[in-house]
Amino acid sequence: RGFTAALSPLARVTSSVSTRLQDPGQRRHTISQRAFTARPLTCIVDSGNADIARSKAVVLLSGGVESTTLLYSMHQQATLGGGSVIALFSDYGQRGSAKEREASRFACQHLNIDLVELEGGQIGEAFRSRQKQRLHVPVPHRNLLILSLALSLAAQEGAKTIALALQAEDVGWYPSASLSFVDQFRSLASVLEPDISVHTPFIALSKSQVITRGHQLGLDYAQTYSCMKGSPNHCGACKQCKDRRKAFEDAGAPEPAAFYERP
Repeated sequence: RGFTAALSPLARVTSSVSTRLQDPGQRRHTISQRAFTARPLTCIVDSGNADIARSKAVVLLSGGVESTTLLYSMHQQATLGGGSVIALFSDYGQRGSAKEREASRFACQHLNIDLVELEGGQIGEAFRSRQKQRLHVPVPHRNLLILSLALSLAAQEGAKTIALALQAEDVGWYPSASLSFVDQFRSLASVLEPDISVHTPFIALSKSQVITRGHQLGLDYAQTYSCMKGSPNHCGACKQCKDRRKAFEDAGAPEPAAFYERP
């Protein structure tokens, strides 16, 4: 998950469509979404990452499928290349924060990686208190907030890379997951910290391809958490749970039926 000054063409653009999306602020946006053809799995870690593997990286970690896979992948590269990894977990008042934190701690303890936990729950509650409908994700454009904090942490820690686990199916789902946003943040980061790059190695991959990579790395996905509702067990009904279930099926590794509260 690293970002570079310019977005590299990791995926072949097959079409351009306009999609109307509901963002957390309950406003309608029309944004450009690019459809991608995912590359073969062998491209999941591109060969130009030698410099990243030799330096320190900040990995944005939520305890979910993609970010945990990215943490394992970056850890593997750092182990082989002599670099190091710091994980950053942000609580911004999301409903799943407690379970996400638990999953993040488990992964970092397993890999012996330092985890920095940022407490922004009061920010989320302040936003939520002014909303007519209590949202699962209370802060609009949360990636802007989280990436800004990551940039500050990377600057303090002397890290050269910020790694973000956006994958092809995320792109265009909400404005701060769009290619244009990522590209513009790269530009902003290069002004403030020219030596820090923003890395998105999964941007051309489907969720199921990310899962396949995680299995190759020995990741136990039962210890990850994806549910938007923050239930003790995955609800099976929210969008995140539905996407997760389908991705595991597409990867040929369906999860046990009892994993979800709702069949």
